[in-house]
Amino acid sequence: MSFHRYFCVVQADGDNMGKTLTNMSLPDGSINMISESLLQFGKDATRKITGYEGMPVYAGGDDLLFLAPVLGRGSRNIFDLIDELEDAFAVVRAACRKAIPDLPEDDLPSLSFGLTISFYKYPLYETLASARKLLFGVAKNVPGKKAIAWKLEKHSGESFEASFSRKDPGVYQAYRNVINNTVDG
Repeated sequence: MSFHRYFCVVQADGDNMGKTLTNMSLPDGSINMISESLLQFGKDATRKITGYEGMPVYAGGDDLLFLAPVLGRGSRNIFDLIDELEDAFAVVRAACRKAIPDLPEDDLPSLSFGLTISFYKYPLYETLASARKLLFGVAKNVPGKKAIAWKLEKHSGESFEASFSRKDPGVYQAYRNVINNTVDG
């Protein structure tokens, strides 16, 4: 299986944003500060996606939709890009922390992702629908969120999928070790 014959559709959405923005202890003027951080995140995310050789379709607020190769510029894989996007989202988390200093860590906003990796001849609208279903039907239901739900749809028609929260660093690191040590293309 050559990764060059596959592409990714990724949809991301912020976790706990509604809960944060409707928090009764949110001081006046904080919405503007959080909105500015979301705007900054959208700009940074767009730069990271295009720097990876991906194509942003939508980057607004806490939502992202983009197409990307499995392996981008600098031999980074799609999960490296997801990590970079989560790192860029730190500006939003910091603004929320500043606005509501006593907000529990688990209630701070994070990002969840739906990712479908498809053979290049697979219909784009089906790949898009799959990524959306993975995000809103799977990742958003993972306890603790900050989740990735992904699916590989092979040329043969076979597919497999998985989901997990990145809040458990041991699970995520074990997963990344498997990905990074796979050498068969």
